[in-house]
Amino acid sequence: MRAGMDEESGKLLTGWDHVQQGIRRALTTRPGSLVLRRRIGSELMELQDQNMSAENVLRAYIAVANALSPQNLNWGEPGFRLRSLHLAGGNASGQLGLVIGGDYFPNGHLGDFRAPVKQAVTIPVREVA
Repeated sequence: MRAGMDEESGKLLTGWDHVQQGIRRALTTRPGSLVLRRRIGSELMELQDQNMSAENVLRAYIAVANALSPQNLNWGEPGFRLRSLHLAGGNASGQLGLVIGGDYFPNGHLGDFRAPVKQAVTIPVREVA
């Protein structure tokens, strides 16, 4: 079982909760900003304060897919394989969320990709910006 520390409370995180934190970290970190893990990160920050045009929405989808790419486990989250992505919200106040769906692998960090469990996480765009 995968375990780590909650970056806000310092309490123990295990399983899916730990993977969700890893996904959030990958999406809210600029590439190159983590000293020993330069390849972790997402280009989402570059889209901050941009118009929500079709082109920029596509750029956001590409940034998420690249950040969580299973081709290079140094980039993404080894316990998660992206299967779906869409925007949620988009109300008059401008609040958006990214709904990220995929397969959770409880032992993916050990290279065991058997028995996936379908999971989804919603990331408020304010966390990214």
